[in-house]
Amino acid sequence: MPFVELYSKNPEDPDYDPIKMEESDEYNAYLQQIRNIIFPSVGSIFGAQTMPVDLEAYVFSLGINPLQLEKLIMDRIDKYCTLSKYFPTTVKVTYAKGTVRQVVFIDFAITGQRGYKVKMT
Repeated sequence: MPFVELYSKNPEDPDYDPIKMEESDEYNAYLQQIRNIIFPSVGSIFGAQTMPVDLEAYVFSLGINPLQLEKLIMDRIDKYCTLSKYFPTTVKVTYAKGTVRQVVFIDFAITGQRGYKVKMT
């Protein structure tokens, strides 16, 4: 049975396709699942209120250290990303000093695939 998931890229994404409605490529669908953990605000996903990682709170309010954030993200991937069993993934979080507040870099290394990076300031 072929794999299909709803297409959920944003118009700001460089490879956004305004005509596409579903994603049948498993790797791209997995990246969408990761985005759904990182970008939405807490409580915004119906039926999975705790799915998103609240980077704003954990990093900028609570000051969680990078290793704790890596573990938190991996726990969410293991729980909510159904394709993670097919794409072995590691997460590396680093902080850098910004002009107003620190900058967070999240690197996802996906075995056998091109990586995925997130930057939040």
